[in-house]
Amino acid sequence: MRALAGCVAAALALAACRSEVGSGVASGGASASSTAIARPPDRRSADAPELALVAPLAPGARLVDYEVVRIEGALRGAMRVVCAKGRGVVRLDLAIVAEEGPAPAATAGRYAIFWGAHNAPLDEADALAKALAEVVKNNGSAPVPAGLAPFVPRPPPSAL
Repeated sequence: MRALAGCVAAALALAACRSEVGSGVASGGASASSTAIARPPDRRSADAPELALVAPLAPGARLVDYEVVRIEGALRGAMRVVCAKGRGVVRLDLAIVAEEGPAPAATAGRYAIFWGAHNAPLDEADALAKALAEVVKNNGSAPVPAGLAPFVPRPPPSAL
């Protein structure tokens, strides 16, 4: 019984980790608009100042040839734009440029854009980051949303 409980706990931990990295895209070729991509529980929807920075992007809009699935508010200094195409998911994190931080995929004035990809080609993720940078450049007069800060890498949370 104790071994069964341990297996169940391990399976639940693995499922939680998988959903956090964006594997919530259903198989079978479903489109992003008809597929729920699980939002991590610590993420909230973007507020008006955050949306102004990425306007006119909104859920359902196109960025390159991906669909914007969700725009999330700032968490640990970065807001996120989640894009999907087929089974591919690209998470674009928008933060303040850090002079001594890691090199971003793209920049737009004071903003740095980083990406994470799941089942998506790396060159497409890079193209999405550059396209988002162009959108942000067009909104350069928008005030810096509260909660955005320089990107500081953190180790991933432990799965145990």
